[in-house]
Amino acid sequence: MPSDLFATNHISSAIIRFGQNAGSRVLDQIDDMHGVEVVYADHTTAIVVIETPSSNAAGEALAGIAAVEGVLSAVLAYEQTVPNEVEGECA
Repeated sequence: MPSDLFATNHISSAIIRFGQNAGSRVLDQIDDMHGVEVVYADHTTAIVVIETPSSNAAGEALAGIAAVEGVLSAVLAYEQTVPNEVEGECA
């Protein structure tokens, strides 16, 4: 995910729980979402990083994950707002 797309980045992580039989299908759909990256997964749990331009967009991404068939829960675990560095400027 390129972090230079936005003036400010909202970086969040979420814990996703899903049914054992839904694993690979759920993970493929989540990993295809814009601004979402699966960073850990086992048979029933995934940890994702969500990078968006606003808190609202992070919430929308989390709601989209929760709406995937087979997802049992999607919980925001962490959120941080960081300004982008502009070339030639110090943060």
